[in-house]
Amino acid sequence: MSTLSVDTIQGKTTAGTVAMPSGHVIQTVSQAITTLTNIQSTSYTATGLTKAITPKFSTSKILALVNLCSEMYQYGDSNLNFFFQITRDSSQIAYRRNELYAENASSNGYYSISSHGTMIFEDSPSTTSSVTYAVNAKISTTSNQSTCRIGYDNSFSTLTLMEIKQ
Repeated sequence: MSTLSVDTIQGKTTAGTVAMPSGHVIQTVSQAITTLTNIQSTSYTATGLTKAITPKFSTSKILALVNLCSEMYQYGDSNLNFFFQITRDSSQIAYRRNELYAENASSNGYYSISSHGTMIFEDSPSTTSSVTYAVNAKISTTSNQSTCRIGYDNSFSTLTLMEIKQ
């Protein structure tokens, strides 16, 4: 059995040119937020999750991991859809829909239910220029005071971007 111990791996001619095999993570960037954002629109609205990454190789894939901690808050009984999307440089590249329904069980007529959203998407930006990914959300109706509360009660929502060598 052999052991290889090093403190630094550096390219022979340039510092960032070590050839990694396909499938290896080249870099990871992430953002976590706990700020409350109320989504009360049927149009996509910024959640506060946005992160830029500069791929080292134009052939790399970017694995986007989203964990959106939220709840739906509404007056009365209703069927409600909650949508969220991932954009790259303001263009939608993926989206997801969560359908929620709850009967009014509270004495004041309001209810809230958890509507956490997760999404994993592999993107091919084909560039070595900086690209910005963002997460936006919307609801299907604004009736009955419908609101999607992202970051409610200081819950963490995250966006993680991983460059994967091809």
